[in-house]
Amino acid sequence: LLALFKEVVTVLQETQVSKVTISALLSQLVKHTDALIFNGMLHGGTNCCSEAALRIKMYISAIESWVHQQEVQNVIEPLPADTKTVQYTRQACILLLLNKDMIKQ
Repeated sequence: LLALFKEVVTVLQETQVSKVTISALLSQLVKHTDALIFNGMLHGGTNCCSEAALRIKMYISAIESWVHQQEVQNVIEPLPADTKTVQYTRQACILLLLNKDMIKQ
């Protein structure tokens, strides 16, 4: 997924698309990714366990870090905080990783 994001940004830069447009597209891709992963977790199956949550959390951390790096390198315009994070999926992962005894208390 991260490779796809990188490729999209590279192609847009090569075709001289403005930073604002690249930023808006990247923001929408992050939001769409968040919705897809979150919906996949809600449907249960193999994505609704602590092992999958840890794996997904690591993947989304890499995406968020890469987006931040693009901002720092001035490749894209700074994005609003709520559009550059995969917040709903991250929250679901945290809930799945919580100690079950802690929840009962």
